[in-house]
Amino acid sequence: MSAEVIFNHPPASEVQLGLTFPNNLEVADQRSRFHSLVRTEFPIVIMPEQNKMTYDFADYSLFTEEMAARLEIGMSYFRVVSTRYPGFRKFRTLFLSTVGLFSKCYKLSAFTALAMTYRNSLPLEEHHNYENCFTLGIGLPEELHSELFAGKGLLVFQKPEGFVTVELEPQVDGSRIKSYALNLIFTVRPGTPISADESSLVEHVDVAHAYLERFFFGLLTKQYLEYLRSR
Repeated sequence: MSAEVIFNHPPASEVQLGLTFPNNLEVADQRSRFHSLVRTEFPIVIMPEQNKMTYDFADYSLFTEEMAARLEIGMSYFRVVSTRYPGFRKFRTLFLSTVGLFSKCYKLSAFTALAMTYRNSLPLEEHHNYENCFTLGIGLPEELHSELFAGKGLLVFQKPEGFVTVELEPQVDGSRIKSYALNLIFTVRPGTPISADESSLVEHVDVAHAYLERFFFGLLTKQYLEYLRSR
């Protein structure tokens, strides 16, 4: 989603890109080893509250000074998260540079899964309704047809490389829908080999982004996209 080019106010409220790998005790026991490599860019360390953890896998997060981006790390996962999306190119560069250091630090040669998530907040004006904002329709018999007030649900689409999940949730204020939460998630097909080599990661990341970009612009009407661009 080339939001930095198309939108003055990008609808992406949070973007995540993460990998999982077999449990690795070094990741849990030698946390400072990795932090020393990224401390300049991610100086702030935050540990989760123990009473909110199902298991103590030594999870922790590293934040940038302005708290706009963070690395979420556990004994079996690594995620890059941005709450001020800088655009795909910069986000991909951040991901590849940090995961490259991470995999070398702990001698990780492969990963078991990759997932990319865009959490979008779509504002609505009073004149907006579901049908002039979204292309995703519902077929009904003629005798039941009426204007659709709101849509909510989860859909999963199968693709050759994995799965695209679409989550739609209306944010209601009284009798009016003020916005929609539109979450788009791509997960690589289970069993797909994911090498820690940068060229392999680039291929998977680019495929994930391409699908999510296509779904984002395909699910919204031209009329509503113009509204987003004009804000």
